Parts: sequence; C-alpha cells; structure tokens
Amino acid sequence: MKQCKQKRRQLATPRASLCVLGQVVQEVGVFRDLAQVKIPQKVLRYTPQQKLTALLAGMLAGASTVKETDTTVGTDLAVQLAFGLPACPDQSTLQDTLDAATWENVAQLRQLTEELFRRYSPAVRRVAAGALVWVDIDLTPLPVSGRSEGSERGYFGRERSKTGRKLLRVRTAPEQEVVYQRVVSGKAASGLALLQEAMLELERVLGLDTPEHRALIAVRLDAGFGSEESHRWLLERGYHLLGKMKSGPRARKLAGPVAEWWPTSSPGREVGVVQGPVDLGRPTQQYGVRTPSKDKPGSTYYAVLVSTLGLTPQEAVAAYDGRAGMENDFKGDKQGLGLRSRRKRKLAAQEMVVLLAGLARNLLLWCRRWLAQGDLRLGKLGIVRLVREVWTVPGCVTFRQGQLTRVKLVRTHPLGRQVRQGLRVLLQAIGHPNITLGYSG
Repeated sequence: MKQCKQKRRQLATPRASLCVLGQVVQEVGVFRDLAQVKIPQKVLRYTPQQKLTALLAGMLAGASTVKETDTTVGTDLAVQLAFGLPACPDQSTLQDTLDAATWENVAQLRQLTEELFRRYSPAVRRVAAGALVWVDIDLTPLPVSGRSEGSERGYFGRERSKTGRKLLRVRTAPEQEVVYQRVVSGKAASGLALLQEAMLELERVLGLDTPEHRALIAVRLDAGFGSEESHRWLLERGYHLLGKMKSGPRARKLAGPVAEWWPTSSPGREVGVVQGPVDLGRPTQQYGVRTPSKDKPGSTYYAVLVSTLGLTPQEAVAAYDGRAGMENDFKGDKQGLGLRSRRKRKLAAQEMVVLLAGLARNLLLWCRRWLAQGDLRLGKLGIVRLVREVWTVPGCVTFRQGQLTRVKLVRTHPLGRQVRQGLRVLLQAIGHPNITLGYSG
C-alpha cells in the first residue's frame, strides 16, 4: 500500500491503455462490488476482493492461464496501481482462492455480473424502449480431466474421445453480450430442459414478466434445440422464433417438394417456401434450404427454418446466418480470455472462472462501444484483438495519490492514434475526463 501513498509516480508500461481501462472499471465500482463475494478464506496479505480483481485483471491483460497472471499483471506495477491492487498475488494464492469458493460465492458473483448487465447493457435499454432484441443460445465443450467434478465422456465435436464439461450460454445480438451462462455436464445435450433453463434465466435478468415483454425477444436456435416441443414451448410463452428443425430426414421430406427455389447470399445455397408446414400452435413461416455438399459431389443437404417474424425467405436465411457469431464468440473467449485452458477440478471453482470471463467479456464489449465512437474501426474488433492489440498499447502513465492522471501512448503503435481518440470518448462517457491523454516518443 506504500506505493499508493506517494504523491506522484511516473511509470513506463507495455499496457498503458489497459491502465485507463483499469481506472475506468475501478471508477464505476466493479472492484468495490467484488467485496460482496465473501470467500471463506483466511486473509493473510490479500483480501478475496483483491484476488478476484487480480484474476479479472489477468484476463483483461491477456493471461491465458491463472499462472500467466504472474507474468502480466505481476510484472507491471502500473497495471497493479490502475486496478487498485497493492501488489499482485502469486498464482498459487489465486488458485487457492478459486478452490476455496463455495456455491454461495458463485451465486454472489452471478448476482454482481447481472447487476452490471442491467446497468450497462444496451440490450436492456432496447427492451425498455420496446425494440426487438435477438437472443442466441448454444453449448460449447470445455474439455477437462475425467477426475474433475462434473466431467463426463460425451460428444465434443471432433474431440469425441475426450472427457469434460460443457458451457451453456445465452447472449444478445448484435451486442454479443453474455446474459447467462452455466457449466453443465459433458453428457448434456441441447434440448428442452436446457432451453427452458436458459430462457427462464433470461426472463429473470431482463424482467420479461409478461407475454408482451417476451414478444420483444427473437430467439435464434440451431438444430440442436430444434425439436418440435422446444419450438412449441417458446411460441406458447410469446417469444418470436427463428430456428432450424432438428431432424435431417424430416427436413428433406418437408423441403423436397418445394416448388420454387431462390438463390441466397451463399453461392449454391437456395431457399424456398415449404408447401406443407408443421403446425406449431402459432402461425409461422417455414422455409426449406438446400445446400450442395462439399464433401460428396452430387449430394444435397436440406434444412427447414421456422420463423414468426414475417421475413422473406432470403431475409430469414440471412438473419439465421447471423447466429454464426455465437461460434466466433466462443472461440474468442477461449483464445483471448483463456476460457479453454483455465481448468479447475472443483465445479464451483470452474463456475467462478466462467463468471469472471463473462464479466471480462462484457466489460470489453461495453468499452468497445464507446471506443468505436472515437474511431469506427475499433468497433469491428473481436475479443482476441481487443485484448492483444487495443489494451496493449505501451506508453508512460502518471499517478497522483494512487489515481491515474496522465497517459502518454507510444505514437508509433499501429493503433495508437485510434485508441487515444476512443479512450477520450470513453472517459467522457463515464464522467471521468480528468485523465490527460497524449503521446510519448
């Protein structure tokens, strides 16, 4: 703590831009709110709040594992000061804190992330304004040792011989924010039970108490959640739907007799209106999609899209294609935030890691929205480039009484000018324009 008591301190850092982010997050009270997570662990040098802050800072600094926190945050005094840390706990201390977390702590951290989501999410404001919000739901594998709690041998795509868990996630589009996520067993499969859990949690977080509120949500589902009972359940609750039917043979039977086919944006793929649509209890538009096989010349794959949004066939296909961003989100979090390599044996500890990664993701996206107002190019960057390029602009930072007052970014950095413009908008947006931004070198 002696470091923070000095009147003025000037430091060179390879993450000068990240120091601004740390100060911003500290100003809006995220680190203060982490004190609500009361992990039952004896305090020797660092409080649980400080250790959770260090874990979050490590993710934002690009640490792929907990151990790499030592070589990112642990070696950068400027980042430590910007995130309000007296120093950086070593990785063994951070691991012990995660292992000491209970399910009560998981609930406390989940409540914190949901409160921040309600406070800063543009999707929440769009619902309040009566605008349509797209929601995607999916599962992604989290391979881990078979001796870990909740780990089972299940279907993991190309890694069929692996054991592990899966991550259930609900996100908004196009904002790409995480609304809800939970670690489930490796044998869990897309189906009505997980869909109901995801949607009921979405209703709780967004306050979707009535069918009128739920009619503002358009749920986009892949074939895994595309059973007839899943579609019926969503439609009965008043949601809009854009989903793909589950059965391949059934899709071929429905789409085969389509009278007229129209081209889509993807070469070779065509769409047409299904002549005998399935009755799902509400009026729907059902479109057959046929795509030539890349692996088997002469073969064709069929699918059927179900929509309640009144879209034309081409519009329905284009809107469904937007769901591919969900896969990119998973890849970005696994590479940029280390979601894949941060493996914990205790399930509660893994939930803590997942919730912290979700919080880090949302913080990056909310800041990206403001950065884009300074330079539109920054708004197109994904999680990996945000972590590795935007928040790693080197420079020199100045602290007074523990508060960041001046940041000089290296002028020759490829994104130096754009990041400086974006940071200026970000600081004004949160009402903290007192940090002077400039260039060094």
